[in-house]
Amino acid sequence: MKTTKIWGVRGGLIGDTIMALPTLEYLKRKHPNSYVNWVIHKKCSQAAPIYINQKNIDKIHITEGWESLGKYDSEIKSSCDIQINEMPPVVDHFSFNKISCVEIVANMAGYFDIDFSGDKRFPKLEKWWVNPSTQNNPVNHGYSQNKTELPKENFTVGILPFAHYGQVPERSPTKEWWDVVCDMLIKSDYETRHFGWGTEPKFNGVLRYTNHSYFEQIKLALECDVVIGTDSGSMWVLGAYSQPAIHIMTYHMHGHNDNESALLPENKNGVMLFNPKSCNLISPKLVLENIKEYEENKIK
Repeated sequence: MKTTKIWGVRGGLIGDTIMALPTLEYLKRKHPNSYVNWVIHKKCSQAAPIYINQKNIDKIHITEGWESLGKYDSEIKSSCDIQINEMPPVVDHFSFNKISCVEIVANMAGYFDIDFSGDKRFPKLEKWWVNPSTQNNPVNHGYSQNKTELPKENFTVGILPFAHYGQVPERSPTKEWWDVVCDMLIKSDYETRHFGWGTEPKFNGVLRYTNHSYFEQIKLALECDVVIGTDSGSMWVLGAYSQPAIHIMTYHMHGHNDNESALLPENKNGVMLFNPKSCNLISPKLVLENIKEYEENKIK
């Protein structure tokens, strides 16, 4: 039986590669005997390690260009039976008002008949690493068979404050809003960890991990009991691991005024707090109430 070679599916943004995972599932069901070149543009290469050991991906391919194909890339692409433009044009600029991001990405790839009902809409990633907090056993230069987690005194909350590196202010709450939330978290004795871009502002009393590599930040965020963030690529990544999460959402795309969950990172363990006008109008007190609910459920 001939192997079907696939090039794609979406390589330009970290969040978009996650949104494309359900389309990849569809392609693997349709072409079970296939070889997938999972294309990631060089500008997103920091996220490549999360795709190691994923069942539907045969090769992680980082492009030669920052966000374009080089000669070698083009040669591999031309040898594939299915060639999906990893940065396709938007089919419908107002589709957010009707369908989800997962469906939009499928449409951009040229697929309009995929069934995304039920669990089929959820991107899924598998952990393949040992937790960074696991104590190292120097005897065998590896990890002990009976892994012992370092103790955490408090319920741990991770914050990923600003989507798109803070370059789209209307997409995230302001620093002042986060100051209030962080102050409430600290006063409630929650250990709070800040993940994100190195140039992001600091928050009093919050442990800062923005100088860590992207992959290390994801691993450490997954060790938190719950994370808070917007519709960023990182929150899509965490959602694909079903990390407990609170999503702070608003309408921020041009012409997006309906279907409030269109941009919501798909996450079986996530909740959305939404205000149509601004993230800043979402009550910090409501955020804290949701965190306490996660804490209570964990205790049970």
